[in-house]
Amino acid sequence: MSSTQYNDIQFQFRENGTNMDGSSESMETNTLNSISKVLVLYTGGTIGMVRNKQNVLATVKGCLCEFIKKDPQTHDPHFASKYDWLSSDESALVLPNIEQLKRVTYKICEYDSLLDSSNMGMKEWTIIARDIEKFYKDFDGFVVLHGTDTLAYTSSALSFMLENLGKPVIVTGSQVPIVETVTDGKDNFICSVAIAGNYPISEVCVFFNHNLYRGNRITKMSTNTFEAFQSHNYPPLATVGTSFNVDHRFTLASHSIAKFTVHPIMDENVSLLKIFPGIAANMVKSLLQPPVRGVVIQSFGAGNMPNTKEELIEQLKSAISKGIIIVNVTQCSAGTVCYSYEAGQVFYDIGVLPGYDMTPEAAFTKLSYVLSRDDWDFETKKKQMTQSLRGELSHSSISSIKEIDLVTAVSNTLKLSSPEDQEHLKKILFPSMSMDAVVKENLNKLKDLKGWGCDFNICNSDGRTPLHIACRVGNIKIVEFLLTSGSNVHITDKFGSVPLVEAVRNDHKEIIRLMRISGAQLNMDPRDLGNVLCRIAAQGLVNRLKSYSLAGADLNVSNMDERTPLHEACLHGQLLTVKYLMHKNVDQNKIDFLGYRAIDLATRFQHKDIIAELRRL
Repeated sequence: MSSTQYNDIQFQFRENGTNMDGSSESMETNTLNSISKVLVLYTGGTIGMVRNKQNVLATVKGCLCEFIKKDPQTHDPHFASKYDWLSSDESALVLPNIEQLKRVTYKICEYDSLLDSSNMGMKEWTIIARDIEKFYKDFDGFVVLHGTDTLAYTSSALSFMLENLGKPVIVTGSQVPIVETVTDGKDNFICSVAIAGNYPISEVCVFFNHNLYRGNRITKMSTNTFEAFQSHNYPPLATVGTSFNVDHRFTLASHSIAKFTVHPIMDENVSLLKIFPGIAANMVKSLLQPPVRGVVIQSFGAGNMPNTKEELIEQLKSAISKGIIIVNVTQCSAGTVCYSYEAGQVFYDIGVLPGYDMTPEAAFTKLSYVLSRDDWDFETKKKQMTQSLRGELSHSSISSIKEIDLVTAVSNTLKLSSPEDQEHLKKILFPSMSMDAVVKENLNKLKDLKGWGCDFNICNSDGRTPLHIACRVGNIKIVEFLLTSGSNVHITDKFGSVPLVEAVRNDHKEIIRLMRISGAQLNMDPRDLGNVLCRIAAQGLVNRLKSYSLAGADLNVSNMDERTPLHEACLHGQLLTVKYLMHKNVDQNKIDFLGYRAIDLATRFQHKDIIAELRRL
């Protein structure tokens, strides 16, 4: 399976004007800032199938894309026709308006070989992960269309392969093709794209039958109902009914400061062993032979296996002594391995690791991931198998919300009893309190808010998060706290700015460095960035140029007149700016729309000191 290669898969957002600080001037820009971009990776599966002449479901190249483009529920051509950058791109699609959500533009990348999910494996997981990595900077979220049979394995594998993920990746499919009259495919597709484009859920998820689940917590439970998947040991992250409801208590928040990366290697020498009554020791022995390096055992009940068969116990003990990692999970749909019984304790004593409440799919893919980590020693690998890496396991049951907390207390005072009223109160209360704490640089108050269950990614009326304000204020300890408390560096406010831009506009260089380590990136269109940098260079604001450069800006970028910052510095006689730009090894020979190089402009306006500087270099 290889992905289709697009010559220009990026959306080119063009704005009419930009102020000196990078803010927008036009009404059109305000509309564009309320648009998000999603990439849909179509790998195959029932969702895109049609019936052939034999009335058998089969994949047909281009059929899914053609149907989606013609269906008014999945594409809004009228909205697209309003903007040249959309109407001129035949592959650009627009989700029809959904009340209270941003508009979502999306593109579908159809793989060259569309696969039944039964044929998916580690090679295909790597291709998907690499494609997300390739286009990670260009899109706000990702949707993977996939067959249902092995969907749980793929979503679990991606959750481990995509490290320090800061954007939503939603895997979905359907039980009935999307082209059929009665289908779950359309709802699954529309809701997945809408969520990926609107909610900063920084993990791999699965959307199915009106529920958004953690990707490494689900198992396929039905072959013929729309409720194909269940997450028995972990609640849904979101539900969709008359509205979209995300429960941030259960979403995964990053607690590290690191960039998004892909770990593309999975160890293939891992197997699954389901225990059954009367299982023979020789059968287990054959499964433990080289090159096997890890085994996931699906045991009875709470982790029990036959403990009266000495030969079976010896086979497992011998394998563990040779460096094979064996993990024990339950065959039951719900519950956890806890070794409450003698029939389970004996295996714990010989070194079989508890998988707690992991699904077999999560345990299998996690073990493949852990064994492939050459930077971890053997003891570290064993320890990681019993720790939560991506929210795949719980050592105990999910704790419920405290009966008396801040929101509950205020709700009781105001006599608000419904969950909807309490959720609305939370959306009003927490943003204002957290913003106030950031402005006052009150770290202790932020810690208290975190203890009360505050989601630091909830936005105020301007779409700004506490991280936006913290990057403007410039208190690095508060920025560090927010980043390690799950704040998302990619959220765009209604003015089109991510938190990194706030740090740049205020020249907070330590914070810029920290945000870059966390994977933050400037989200400005190259031409708009060129306009901003050229205006800064014309005014001789070297310190601001340094901030933009530190944030990853290309100092060779051009403005609408095809002039670079060096052109503008030479035109306006800004010697210090020219020196800085030359120190950054910018291109002296770029030509503007009149055919002038930077030195030509310096010569034309007789800036002799700049001419000498350019010729000296």
